[in-house]
Amino acid sequence: MFGPGPTSSPWGRLAEPHLSRLGDPRRPRRPDRDLPSYTGGHGRQSGVKRRSRVPGSGCRVTSFAATSPGWTTVSPDEELFAPSLVEVATRRLRDEILSGQLQPGERLIEESIRQRFAISRAPLREALRLLAQQGLVEHLPRRGARVATWSEIDITQLFEVRAVLERHAVVSTFPLTPAPGVDALIEVRRHLQRMRDADAAGDQLGKDDAHRDFHAAIVALAGNRQLDLALEPILLKLQRPMAINLRREAHLVGPEEGLRRHEAILAALETNDAAVILRALTDHGGQRFLAPPAERAGR
Repeated sequence: MFGPGPTSSPWGRLAEPHLSRLGDPRRPRRPDRDLPSYTGGHGRQSGVKRRSRVPGSGCRVTSFAATSPGWTTVSPDEELFAPSLVEVATRRLRDEILSGQLQPGERLIEESIRQRFAISRAPLREALRLLAQQGLVEHLPRRGARVATWSEIDITQLFEVRAVLERHAVVSTFPLTPAPGVDALIEVRRHLQRMRDADAAGDQLGKDDAHRDFHAAIVALAGNRQLDLALEPILLKLQRPMAINLRREAHLVGPEEGLRRHEAILAALETNDAAVILRALTDHGGQRFLAPPAERAGR
């Protein structure tokens, strides 16, 4: 819309009064060098460039912090941060919680985590907020964050609610009458294959995610959106106990046992018989390795 001229700039007309060293607009710019400096009315520099490297990406992020009157001072922890940093921090903390490296009730000291992950405060706090939404972290007034704690009664009740929702889905859905050539169990099969692939790759967190998605796919067979919405927070809260049961089983018995148990559920679904499926879900053993060793024999 606007042709090139002495006052035009790639940042638009509002930015023109504050740009003092844009150089020749016809000369190609290098993003990592030819960044404009923001100046005040008397040529005094009022923006200080900060460069930081995104770990593992090879990219630099440059931001400006104001240092003259009329600007709002921005601290390093309030700068814009790459979403990938939030994702990486969330995944690493989640893996440490699910693996037991971080125990229930353990305080999450921000400064220590920031140093370990080499990130600033903003992406870390966003990661902690996301984990709190998942029920893995809880915030205490004036005491910071800690790994969420769940009593044995809480965990037992959550598994009971999951079983009720799965039972309702099975009773209201089976026998299935899919259209010719349609595999109604395709999502269940896909998540079971994800479990196999993650196990072969040694990706414990990926296997945990596929494990929960496998159970969610069983309930999704009912085509009941409200049922899916009711199950979602239950599975989020059960992330840690489900992961612990699967990982302890793999350590004590072997990873193939957990896969075998879920293959048995798929085989029951393939019978299209609600009674067979309910029996397979009851005998699933989803809590067997959460119990003390003396109690496991009876489960």
